[in-house]
Amino acid sequence: TNPESKNFIPRNIGIFGTVGSGKSNTTQVLIEESVKAGWAVVVIDVEGEYVKMNEPTTDQNLIKILEKEYTVNPEGIKDLKVYVPNTGKSEATTSTGFKVPISGLDTEVLAELLELSEPQIRMLGKATDALLKKPKSETSRLGVLSGENKETQSRPYTLEDIITGLTESNGSVPLIAEKLQTFEFSTLSALRSKLLHLARSGMLDSAKTSSINELPIEDLLVGGRLSILDVSETDDRSRNIGIAYTLKAIFDKVIATESGKEMANGKIRPKVLVVIEEVHTFVSKTNAQKMRAVLDSLQIISRRGRKRWMGLALVSQQPGHVPDELFELANTRFIHQLKSVANLDPVKRTTGGVHEALWSSIPSLGTGQCLVTGAVFKNPLFVKIRPA
Repeated sequence: TNPESKNFIPRNIGIFGTVGSGKSNTTQVLIEESVKAGWAVVVIDVEGEYVKMNEPTTDQNLIKILEKEYTVNPEGIKDLKVYVPNTGKSEATTSTGFKVPISGLDTEVLAELLELSEPQIRMLGKATDALLKKPKSETSRLGVLSGENKETQSRPYTLEDIITGLTESNGSVPLIAEKLQTFEFSTLSALRSKLLHLARSGMLDSAKTSSINELPIEDLLVGGRLSILDVSETDDRSRNIGIAYTLKAIFDKVIATESGKEMANGKIRPKVLVVIEEVHTFVSKTNAQKMRAVLDSLQIISRRGRKRWMGLALVSQQPGHVPDELFELANTRFIHQLKSVANLDPVKRTTGGVHEALWSSIPSLGTGQCLVTGAVFKNPLFVKIRPA
C-alpha cells in the first residue's frame, strides 16, 4: 500500500491474534517497513521482544524464504535506541535509563492510572496547586542538582516534591494549608503510599532517579529511527503512567510542528508511529468506565494526530479484554488466528464489511496468515505476512 496515504497508518492499526499466530511478526514487519519509509517508530515493549531488532535473523530457513519468496536481504534496523526505566533491565545490547516527569501528565489521567479515590484526588490537587504557586527555587531541586537539561529544570515540581510536601509532622502537612481533620489522615496515608510505590518503580522523577535523564522525546522523533521503551520489568501502574506521558509528549510535539517542517531543535519532524503492545493492559474492558480521561486523551490523539501524520498501532493477544473505544480507533486491522469466541466476537462485531463466511476461517488460520481490512482495501484480504 502507499505509505503516503493517510488512510493507512495514520488511521491507526489494530493487530490481533492468539499466541503463536504470527501477531508479533506482523508487528515487526510493520515496524521494519515504516522505518524504511522514513517514519519515526516508538514501541512500548511490555515483554522485551523487540529490543534486538537491530540484529538480522540467523535462521537459515528464514533467510532462504526472505531471499527466494520476497527478494529481501535480512538485515537489522540500523538506527535503534532502547530505553529502560531506572530499576528495569533489558536484553538489548545497549540501553539508556529514563524517567518521566509527573508534572508532564494531566491530573485527571494520573488520578485514573493511580486509581485514586475522590478524597485522594482532592488532596493531590491541593498539593500540586501549592507547588505551582511556590517560587521555582523552592521546588524541583532534584533536576537542578543532577545537572539535567533545561526542559527538566523547568518542571514546576517532581514526584519527590509531592511526597516530601505530603509528609505529616506534628499534625501539619507542608503542602496542605488548612489543618487536617482526623478522618483525612487515612486519605493522606493512602495517597502517600501510592506515591511511594511509584517512586520505587524508578519510572518517575523521585530521589531514586535524580541522576537519570527524562525520556528524550525529541530524540524519539528522528525519521528512520526505531525507539523502544522496554518496560518488561515495570509494574502495570508505573508502566501505564509511562505510556500516557510518552503519548502526550509525542502528540504535543506533533501538534507543534507539521510533518516535514523544522522542529525547535532544528531537525525535520518525521511521520510518527507509536506501537502499544498488549494494549488491553493499558485500558481494559473491565476498567474502561473508570478510565474516561485516558480514553478521551487517546481519542483526541487519534483524531487530531491522524491529520498530522501520527498513527497508533494497538496490539493485543486478548482482544476480548479490549474496550470498544479502542476498537473504534483501529481502522486498519490485521486479524490473525483467534480460536476462542470471547476473543473473536468483539473483533467481528467491531469490524465492518467482512462477509460471515470469512470469519469462519479465522480460528484455523496458519502462523503468519491474517485477514486484513481497512479503508485502503476495496475488500478484506487474506494475506501471509513475510518473516521479519
